[in-house]
Amino acid sequence: MKKNALKVALPIPFVEKEENLNEFIQNAIRQAKRYHASEVTAFLPSKGFRAVGYPTNEYITHCAKMFKTAREELAKHGIDLAGFYTLTVKSGRREDLEPIIRADGSEAPFSSCVLGENFKKALSQTIALFVSIAKPKYLLLEDDFSLSASSIKGCFCP
Repeated sequence: MKKNALKVALPIPFVEKEENLNEFIQNAIRQAKRYHASEVTAFLPSKGFRAVGYPTNEYITHCAKMFKTAREELAKHGIDLAGFYTLTVKSGRREDLEPIIRADGSEAPFSSCVLGENFKKALSQTIALFVSIAKPKYLLLEDDFSLSASSIKGCFCP
């Protein structure tokens, strides 16, 4: 790569099933060659967790191991693999996580309050677990901490 050359990182959805991992790797190689990119940024987990609840440590470990395999394979082709962790505020509910409380006192169905101590601890632990196994080049964290998607006027937690 030339000095001061534009560095392109391609966002590609990551896969959740092992049988699709090779397809992800081959797609990443094709896209990197097509766009002359030296790295790929895989976004994960999917928004499907909003309906089923906050991802378990087992699921994060599973994804991290697959990510590591993909990272190692892509490195053989001169491609770095970074991550974009998409589940933050709207990550799905878990019994021990504080919910966003709407103005009418009801709980938002799939959002945790960013001020909740349990949520902050869970999010930090989840990300640390993923990074410790997957070892991405870097990890972007979803920055949509807007509360308006779940509660028009924000959180009214005590």
